[in-house]
Amino acid sequence: MEETLKAHAQLWNVTFGFIKSMCLKCAVELEIPDAIHRHGTPATVSDLCASLSVPRVKSRHHRSLMRLLSHEGLSEPHVTPSGEEAFDLTPVSLFLLSTSIHCSSTSVRMILDRYIMDSSQMLPEWLRRPDISTSPFEITHGKDLWGLNTVMPQFNRIFNSEMEGDSSFVIDIVTRICRKVFRGIGSLVDVGGGTGLTAVKLVEAFTGLWCIVFDLPHVIATAPRASAAIEFVSGDMFIEVSRAEAALLEN
Repeated sequence: MEETLKAHAQLWNVTFGFIKSMCLKCAVELEIPDAIHRHGTPATVSDLCASLSVPRVKSRHHRSLMRLLSHEGLSEPHVTPSGEEAFDLTPVSLFLLSTSIHCSSTSVRMILDRYIMDSSQMLPEWLRRPDISTSPFEITHGKDLWGLNTVMPQFNRIFNSEMEGDSSFVIDIVTRICRKVFRGIGSLVDVGGGTGLTAVKLVEAFTGLWCIVFDLPHVIATAPRASAAIEFVSGDMFIEVSRAEAALLEN
């Protein structure tokens, strides 16, 4: 009987797993981490409701949200001297501050965007299809991710911001602990280099390095030209990639 109860509990735990992601998205869209940061000390639910323009009638629901975020390590519970429940930032939620150099809020918004989430509903149909040339995303939206970016400027901005945020975090670590990998390299092509943020950080970190940012035409068209040591080239990586001494391809 005990094993049966555990199995049943595990089933519901997996079934309702999406609630954690949706609460994270809610925290990002309400900018709860920023509100706690502005408060300066652990913030009560009343403090947060006032700061975020959440009606007091929803304070009970907001408290439930904060408790779930605490359970997931996204806020730290405290008790004020007056006995009120309060919440502070954690190392995880620091990544969600808009002022953080490695802010990941845009990544959360993009990954949990409805255009991404809706496609997961098509996974059973995609698996039943005999061809592998499409994806659940293409079945849902009629285009692949890159194709949707060309016709949906708003989604394209979110996508590019997500790529910039992720690249900034990764490349800062790479330039600190993997410097020997870049020694002796005179030219490098950043395949799928987006708006060129990674290339900018590389040419700043390694004197004499020439970078080529290679990406799709609609991405290159709006990429800022931030350095004379960076060349922007548009094309399709599945057909041909610009030549250089080394290639960088982020996962």
